[in-house]
Amino acid sequence: MLSSLTNVIDTKCNCAHSIEREEEGRRGMEQYPAVRFMVQHGAKLAVMVGISLPVLVLLGVLVVGWHWVWLVTAVVGGGALGFVFRTFAELTQIIADMLLPQ
Repeated sequence: MLSSLTNVIDTKCNCAHSIEREEEGRRGMEQYPAVRFMVQHGAKLAVMVGISLPVLVLLGVLVVGWHWVWLVTAVVGGGALGFVFRTFAELTQIIADMLLPQ
């Protein structure tokens, strides 16, 4: 009887401690809104950044009459820019997971 009572008390204490850690994690992310934004939307932003450069240059080629070489350059540059932004988003996720309290 006494051991089951001890188990119940330990379980309640562990739940309370878990809730406190979760609240600390939320407070930690509230202090860093840019980190929270990158964690939530980083992958989508990486795709948008990678596509935006070729789309803008395509408009320049079609509307203004730029040379097609700029479009090829923009596709390569957009791919590189998307990769760099994706890497930044993933590093932000790793840092948030490791350094901010959970």
